Amino acid sequence: MSGDWWYSEVTPDVIIGADFMFDMIDSTQPQHKLPSGTILIPTVFGYSGTGRSTAPTDRIFANGIISKESSDPWNDFWDLENAGIEDHAHGSLNSETERINQKVLKEFKETVQRREDGYYVKFPWKSDETPLPTHYAIAEKRLQSVINQQPLEVLKQIDDIFPRSTRKKGIIEEVDTQKKTSDRIHYNPHQPVLTPGKETTKCRVVYDASCHFKNGPSMNDLINQGPTLMPDIFAMLLRFRAGKIALLADVEKAFLQVRLQESEKDSTRCLWLKDYKKPFSKDNIITYRFTRVIFGVNASPFLLEAT
Repeated sequence: MSGDWWYSEVTPDVIIGADFMFDMIDSTQPQHKLPSGTILIPTVFGYSGTGRSTAPTDRIFANGIISKESSDPWNDFWDLENAGIEDHAHGSLNSETERINQKVLKEFKETVQRREDGYYVKFPWKSDETPLPTHYAIAEKRLQSVINQQPLEVLKQIDDIFPRSTRKKGIIEEVDTQKKTSDRIHYNPHQPVLTPGKETTKCRVVYDASCHFKNGPSMNDLINQGPTLMPDIFAMLLRFRAGKIALLADVEKAFLQVRLQESEKDSTRCLWLKDYKKPFSKDNIITYRFTRVIFGVNASPFLLEAT
């Protein structure tokens, strides 16, 4: 082959482990040591560079192709530390993620409403092109499973915490299923999480906005997660050590302090029993919807932090 490819700069596509390295070494070809200290080892694919280079900007010739220059070693270290944590590994995708996050934050600032009783927000939906499935069948099946698997005392705890306590506080409200109030109607299945060792909340209800039918979207699939607005934990720990006294505060039921605008409520519907002591049946089902942001939606942390 000929042309500019011989001197083109490329990024490696695959990293091969040491368990395969010796199978690829070509013992019929000589090794070469560059002035920088880098050693070129012959392989069946061509020469491969290894060893420690004394020149920070040295370029290694491997089979005639110049490898990418080494960057700041500290940047490389942190990139490895964060591997698998960042949303994307390539600059173009990172730029796209940043563009979407900026759009989500801008739309939040334009749509958030402050009323007498608090802040009202909207979910950052991706688009209106893909309809939101109702998932009523999943929610009904999950409810039936909870009723059949949990003892009566657990059902009583759910009934005390779920419809009675939250309904009194206006966190949920009963839905008239005969009236259509929104284009996005979605039922979120839920299940109890028991923590009997805790002094306060021994039972809490967790909602699953990631459930979906086969090859179908979930609610979380259709909502932008939004940017992370929390301060860096490492910097927080450093500041924590700076003074003699640290003040800590916690917001009770933080997600439930953020209210939903009217157009969003029907996407947080859920099912429960009219009478938990009676067997599961369609006649014994009641439909509620949340008036607040619920834990389980991928955008809930962003909505809380932004608010």
